[in-house]
Amino acid sequence: MEKIVLVQVDASVERQIRRLAENKKIQVVSVGTEAAGKTVDEIIHFRNSTDDVSAEKMTPRDKELLPSSSLMIFSDVSEKHFDKLLFEMREKRIAVELKAVVTPTNRSWSLGRLYTELEKEKIFYLSRNR
Repeated sequence: MEKIVLVQVDASVERQIRRLAENKKIQVVSVGTEAAGKTVDEIIHFRNSTDDVSAEKMTPRDKELLPSSSLMIFSDVSEKHFDKLLFEMREKRIAVELKAVVTPTNRSWSLGRLYTELEKEKIFYLSRNR
């Protein structure tokens, strides 16, 4: 199933993304910082806010601090939908700071580690394009 997970995304931006994704039958879920210590795989497989990513079921080790950047995670989204959605977001000036596609490698990473790796990539690409 095609799914997008939004982390720390502003409510108005979330509504706009949901509208765009709805036309493509892509499920959109939003998680908060309480999911920080969970793996990407655990996060993309939860059904609602009372499932396994809830704060009550987390250990202190899981409560990593996340950067304040907004994040959009694409899971099993077709290339056609992916390209079209990103095009529409650019066209409508819908901004999400970080974007990631679920891969076999990053599936087992914590949300905190995913943020760290994305921030490193962002710095690397910005430094190369100067």
